[in-house]
Amino acid sequence: MTSSYSNTIPAILDEIRQASIVIQAINRRGKEITDKLKDFLKDFKDKSALHVGCGSSYYAASFGAYSFFSQTGKGVALPASEFLYLLDQSKPAPVSLSILYSRSGETAEIVAALKKAKKSGVKIIGVTCSEGSTLHKEADLSIAIPECSETSYYMTQYFIALSILGTLTSYSLQNINSTGGEVKLEEEFNKFIQGIEKIYEKYDELKELARRTLSKSYFIVLSSEYMYPIAQEASLKLIEIAYTFAQPMYALEFRHGPIALREKSKELQLVALSGSVTASNAYVEKLLDELESKGIHALLISDNNQAD
Repeated sequence: MTSSYSNTIPAILDEIRQASIVIQAINRRGKEITDKLKDFLKDFKDKSALHVGCGSSYYAASFGAYSFFSQTGKGVALPASEFLYLLDQSKPAPVSLSILYSRSGETAEIVAALKKAKKSGVKIIGVTCSEGSTLHKEADLSIAIPECSETSYYMTQYFIALSILGTLTSYSLQNINSTGGEVKLEEEFNKFIQGIEKIYEKYDELKELARRTLSKSYFIVLSSEYMYPIAQEASLKLIEIAYTFAQPMYALEFRHGPIALREKSKELQLVALSGSVTASNAYVEKLLDELESKGIHALLISDNNQAD
C-alpha cells in the first residue's frame, strides 16, 4: 500500500506537468482551429449545439458547453447513450449541429451516434486526439490534437485538451458573424501553463492534504458553474485511482438531503472547488462555514484566501 501510494502521486503530478505540451500544441494551432470553425459555422442560423461524449469526454463536453450556455441560455451536453436514445425517438432530429468528443475517436457509443446523427441530417464537429480515427474521418469538421493521445491510466492531458477545444467551438459558435475582439488565446494559455507549474511547486502541500484523507471512506466533490465538469472528472479520478466511492455535486445542493451525512462525518471527505472570479464563490464560502459549524470539514481547492 505504501509503495503504491508513493508511486502514484509523482506519476499524477508528472502527467499534470506534461499537460503543458498539449496546451502549447493547441496554442500553435489556435488561429487555424478558430478559422476552420468560423468558416464551418458561418451558415448556421441556429446558434446552438449539442455537446456529446462518454465518461471523461462527456465531462469535457459539459465544460465546452458551459461557456455558450452561460452567455446565451443555449448549449447542452449529453452522454452519447442519451443522444442515441434521443435520435431514436425524435423525427426529425432535435438538433442541427452536434459536437462529438472522443479521445480515441473510436468509442462505441460515439461512433454509433455519429452514424445515426448523420443519417438524420445532423452536422457533426468531431474533437479527438486521434487522427485517422472514425470520428476524425467521418465528421463534417474534425479537430484532432494528436499530442493528447496519451496511453497512461489517468488521462489528464486529453481531458484538458478536449475541454479547451469544446470551449473554442462554443466561442466560435457564439461569435458567428461577430466583428468583436478576438479572445487572446496565447495569453490565456500562458496563464494555464503558469498554473500547472504552481501545482507542481505545491507537491509537498498536496501530498500532506492527501495523507489527511487516507482514513476517509467516501468523497463528495462540490463545485458550481463551469467548474462542475471538473468536479465530475475529479470524482471519476478518485474512483479510478484510489478505488473509493466518490461523487460530484452542485455545491449548494449539499444542503438539500446530503447534509444528513454529518452523522458520518468521520468517514466523509468533502472537497470543494471554487475560484475567486466565479459568481458562486461567496455562496460556496458561506456554505463551507455553515458545514464547519456542524462538524463537517471540507478541503477547499481555490485561489482565494480561505483555500487549503
